[in-house]
Amino acid sequence: MVKLHCLDVDKFNCDIEWTNVCTCEDISEDSLSLYHDPKHFGGGQYFIDHFFNESDILEKLKVDNSIMEMCSGPGYMGYYLATKLNLNKAIFVDINDEVREGHTKSKDFFDFTTEFHLSETFDQYEGDKVDLIVLNPPHVITEEQYWGVVEYIPDWFPDETQGKLLLLDENFKFHQNFCKDAHNYLNENGKIVFTYFYEGTISSEDIKKELGEDYSYEKIYNPGLNSKGELDDEKDPHKNAYILIATRK
Repeated sequence: MVKLHCLDVDKFNCDIEWTNVCTCEDISEDSLSLYHDPKHFGGGQYFIDHFFNESDILEKLKVDNSIMEMCSGPGYMGYYLATKLNLNKAIFVDINDEVREGHTKSKDFFDFTTEFHLSETFDQYEGDKVDLIVLNPPHVITEEQYWGVVEYIPDWFPDETQGKLLLLDENFKFHQNFCKDAHNYLNENGKIVFTYFYEGTISSEDIKKELGEDYSYEKIYNPGLNSKGELDDEKDPHKNAYILIATRK
């Protein structure tokens, strides 16, 4: 069942930020919102709140026309960035057809064109090339690592099937397939933004190796870190979050 969710960091109403429980209520008409099923609450909202609301980061992501969110879920990052960057088109790609309903209802909130494609990486995707691809991909590669994360933040993954869709890239296959094909769907000088909660089982060096020398790279750590490399919110389990921007040469 889909419900309204507020994306605007200045008006964000969810008071349980580290779980997949959405508590948005009484959303004002001028807020940046979309429809989602709270069980699909993934990592996108964190990167909006802690990275993409920063003007200097938005400046680095500027492109002319279009964005794709891969592993989109409800599309938090794609809708937010398409709005903030004044783009004309946003494309959402996900393996889970359950998120389609939210996109169907959300599109009426936005002035730009939207599309949803059911696909695992680019295997079934038949749409256009884009200027910017953003993704918060699965980031552990074994069952053992998956259950370790679930034990650490159990409220985020109450459902095993949904949890594995969000988190488990078994044997690194998703990343390998995505990196192999991404250039075919990215316009000249286009950019890819990988978002991760920590430098762990899948590292930024792994991504660079898979994408290769056709890209330049910039890694940006959590902007909320102080001079000691600490967050003011000591309860934040994602203090090591970072984004990796790969720009096609």
